[in-house]
Amino acid sequence: MSSYRHLEEDSYAELRIKGSKFLSYASYVEDQAFAKMHLANIRELHPKATHHCSGYSVGVLNARIEYSSDDGEPSGTAGRPILSMIKSHQLRYVSVIVVRYYGGTKLGSSGLIKAYKESADLVLSEAKIAERDILELYELSFSYDVMPAIIQWIDRRSIVLSHKSFEEKASLGLLLKPEESDAKLLELYCLVHGSYESEIDSARLSSWKAELFKSIR
Repeated sequence: MSSYRHLEEDSYAELRIKGSKFLSYASYVEDQAFAKMHLANIRELHPKATHHCSGYSVGVLNARIEYSSDDGEPSGTAGRPILSMIKSHQLRYVSVIVVRYYGGTKLGSSGLIKAYKESADLVLSEAKIAERDILELYELSFSYDVMPAIIQWIDRRSIVLSHKSFEEKASLGLLLKPEESDAKLLELYCLVHGSYESEIDSARLSSWKAELFKSIR
């Protein structure tokens, strides 16, 4: 897996089943905190709704986190179907909330599962989707005497920077593809430490890589 699918913009859909109204909201979320904020905003928007059921998926590869909530519906009839649709659409960094206004007719467990699944599928089917490369973030701090060589290397390799800071030491956030990180960090190690690639063993490179690594996105 070298890339992932995500929402480009928020999406909304509405479904009515036997008098009950299901309002679905899908949004891009950076992490769990943003997913919780999304839910809080929808709760505030619909304070009198019977249920605010949700599911989200954030992170990629080994850092992936998934969560779902039935919010008072019978166990497994709401949050899990919502999350299953997130997986079916192969999305990451997404929060889906389905708000239900009870219409007076009970749907039963199978009916609820179908309703929440259809609601999540509908809002995600109508969403604008984009694809993004998976990137690892490395934080590099270095003295100013090696800056010209590093800047030249960044330009030559077309490295994407997440941020940069120039204080007592220079600091750069490097975004690298996982399959390219070892080779590029080996080159960078040699620039920073004035070494030759043949002098660097895998253990030393792995240790330095672990020191620089911050997150995967």
